[in-house]
Amino acid sequence: MKMNHNSLLPFKKNERGNKDFRLTNERKFIYSFTPFLREEVKSSAGWTAARAASDEKSLIAGSWYSLNNSGHSKWLAGAIISICCTIFIFLMLVTEFWFFITPDVQSELIVENANPTDRIPVRINISLPKMKCEYLGIDIQDDMGRHEVGFVENTAKTPIHDGVGCLFEAHFHINKVPGNFHVSTHSVDVQPDEYNFSHEIHEVSFGSKIKKISSKNIGTFNSLSGRDSSESGALDSHEYVMKIVPTTYESLGGAKLFAYQYTYAYRSYVSFGHGGRVVPALWFRYDLNPITVKYHETRPPIYHFLTTVCAIVGGTFTVAGIIDSTLFTATQLFKKFELGKLS
Repeated sequence: MKMNHNSLLPFKKNERGNKDFRLTNERKFIYSFTPFLREEVKSSAGWTAARAASDEKSLIAGSWYSLNNSGHSKWLAGAIISICCTIFIFLMLVTEFWFFITPDVQSELIVENANPTDRIPVRINISLPKMKCEYLGIDIQDDMGRHEVGFVENTAKTPIHDGVGCLFEAHFHINKVPGNFHVSTHSVDVQPDEYNFSHEIHEVSFGSKIKKISSKNIGTFNSLSGRDSSESGALDSHEYVMKIVPTTYESLGGAKLFAYQYTYAYRSYVSFGHGGRVVPALWFRYDLNPITVKYHETRPPIYHFLTTVCAIVGGTFTVAGIIDSTLFTATQLFKKFELGKLS
């Protein structure tokens, strides 16, 4: 059976029966690397020796350039695009996974009927650089009739500045009614010769410590931290009026913590005691807000995370394919222009 090589010829006949020498890459490849086929083509087409030699050189050169250059360029561009896409997908997936495992904290305002018999824990840490520890104590009063002078339970006084000043710390509980607590010399029998309640506040906080909220800078749970009034007058009394806002924090596991935010206003004045004597003190007056701020942790559902992952991967590879195809087409047009074959 005689083999028909017409389909492998480097040309094809058009509708008028004329030879069309526009070659495809496949025909160039076969024609370039098949010597016996070249001979058959030349004899069957009736080419002259000069035309055959010229066309042969042109085809071999073009085929070799196409195979060696086009393929290499396409592979290199595709490799670069693939590497960039892989890095991009990895970074996006890591970021999305981090957002998925990190709970989002949302807030809302509610009116909560708390138990009026519950008590609120209070922590204070104050430096008084010009008052000796032996003269200081804390007094607690409220609208329920509580009046404690010189409260000593869970109170620590540490001398500072060679005993001239005092670091005053205390932990106690207050009722959920308006009241005050103040650091003063009211509890001692012998009053100092000189008063100076200039101070620096390190902490005044209510309720539980919520580290998760503190790390996100949510709320004002220790508004007075860093408050410094060391430049005030020696006989001044200092008064902080605080508005306390009950706050709850609910984790993903359902655990609840109770804390209290607050805002404050400040004033200083000269206070006179019995007999017209000036008796300064450091006052903290408070009142509770009926509105409760509720923080709760939320996390997006797993199907949302999976959908986002699929969108990242699919979208990246789709765009990469478009870029690769565009670059390859542009490269081919540029090479045809260099060879003078761009019509």
